[in-house]
Amino acid sequence: PVAMELTTTTLDGKGLTAKGKVTLYRLIAPTNVIRSSMLRSPYPMLPRRAMGARPGQLGKPAPKAIVNSSELEFDGTNPSTWAHGDAIESKPFESDADGKATVSFGLARGFYRAMVESQDAFGKPVRAEWNLRVVDPASKSLGLKIPNLLDAPKWQLEPGEKLQAIWGTGYDRARAFVEIESDGKVLKSYWTKPELTQVAIEQLVDESMRGGFTVRTTMVRENRAYMESRTVDVPWTNKELSLKWDRFVSKLEPAASETFTLTFSGPNATKATAEMVAGLYDASLDAYLPHQWMKRFDVFRREASRVSSVFNNSATGLYQFRGSWEQKYLPSEESFRKFPDELQQAYGLMPMMADGMAFGAGGMGGGGPSGMPRVGGRALKSRSRSSAPMAQGMLAEGEIADMEPAAAPLAMADSQSAGGSGDQEAKGPSLSDIPVRSNLNETAFFFPQLLSDQDGVVKLQFKMPEALTKWRFLGFAHDAQLRSGFLEGSLVTAKDLMVQPNPPRFLREGDAIEFSVKVSNQSDKVQSGKVALHLSDARTEESVDIAFQNQDSEKAFEIPAKQSKSFTWLLQVP
Repeated sequence: PVAMELTTTTLDGKGLTAKGKVTLYRLIAPTNVIRSSMLRSPYPMLPRRAMGARPGQLGKPAPKAIVNSSELEFDGTNPSTWAHGDAIESKPFESDADGKATVSFGLARGFYRAMVESQDAFGKPVRAEWNLRVVDPASKSLGLKIPNLLDAPKWQLEPGEKLQAIWGTGYDRARAFVEIESDGKVLKSYWTKPELTQVAIEQLVDESMRGGFTVRTTMVRENRAYMESRTVDVPWTNKELSLKWDRFVSKLEPAASETFTLTFSGPNATKATAEMVAGLYDASLDAYLPHQWMKRFDVFRREASRVSSVFNNSATGLYQFRGSWEQKYLPSEESFRKFPDELQQAYGLMPMMADGMAFGAGGMGGGGPSGMPRVGGRALKSRSRSSAPMAQGMLAEGEIADMEPAAAPLAMADSQSAGGSGDQEAKGPSLSDIPVRSNLNETAFFFPQLLSDQDGVVKLQFKMPEALTKWRFLGFAHDAQLRSGFLEGSLVTAKDLMVQPNPPRFLREGDAIEFSVKVSNQSDKVQSGKVALHLSDARTEESVDIAFQNQDSEKAFEIPAKQSKSFTWLLQVP
């Protein structure tokens, strides 16, 4: 019995339900084993682990498909290039919502080609091919007309498991030299019997073989060497820590105090006491330089055999006997139009505007990038400010207007749900005492030394910055036994009522613009209030509303639950 797993997906890899049929053909094999060519690889180009067999023994369908076998040049040692005969069996299939389906056949040993046919949503035919090899692991002869074969159902094992591989050849009589090596020591080495053309290779795996071991087979036949070397992976799973969240909140209010808790556990879910380093930073920083931490300690042994197998017979091209062709070179020079040097030297620098725009007045700001603005790659610092009280709509002390889109904080009045107090509805909300966000740190926390308790639990207590953005968590833990683990997560800081401004990057004298903002209500009830736009000189914080003809600076709003509205101000650039 051979079970083939089938997947139907969209072009971007998303599972899709489909119907069709799987038709199986037997490949037309050469009557005799064909010696490998010196001009190409001597090994059959079949997907590894493509052997079909009894359940629980050798045989797992390979996930790789051959798109069109007719386009391949015939090679007697490569079954992927062989033609196929008449169909021997056909079965329908219907994949589930994830695009998965399984089709089973009962097959004798040999080489086969499965053709899968279906239709897309527009009725266009879709087809894929897959070559598979079926062997009988209990047989003493391979029975396949190929020079050499070394394969196993899996090449990754845990201590306590046993490697069950086979070596085989299509010749009537042949011998192979088998070696099993671990960490430079040969555990086994023997010749196979010439009358056995299929031999089982077995090796019990123990703890000393962590990091892997090597299986080599060598056969020479008709002046061709067939040398295989496979590494069996024995991973260091005993050095892995599992990190799991006990409490993690994916949406937080800005400036909120929070506590996250994690639990460490070792292999087989045993409790583990460990040390941890953790950080939570603005995910937008990854746009400049993606940040990664190690997932595991990489200090343990990995199998790397120092044995190199060399076959002296090889294809050699014609060599030059004497002299060489005369070659003449003519110098050539290419030139292109370019910007003047003074412009190239100033590349990346943005001159500051004399009258910058600052957007203020709300209890919360628009969701732009946090932190000090950057010009020419250097952080800008604002000039000193007077100690006079900050005017309505001005930036907080220590801030400077950011000329990038949606980067300057646009503050908004504290909103109230429809149906609030009668006095407040009559007068409307006051915009005079609304603070501007001040803590725009790009890192919420960095804890370099966190220790878990005896139950393997660690707590992270912190206060979020006031930036409205997405945050990325990274955590790495290890214990005294060099066991290690990694955990990551993401969260966002948002408010029920938010303002997203859309300012231009620059303005020119005489421009008439429509400055727009979007007010979003993410709560489950109606929100009402006022939104205000105020402009000020970035150097002196003096109002420039009159100069920009910003006369109707405040606008009332009422927004239903889970909806948003846009507001605009007509401005004339002086």
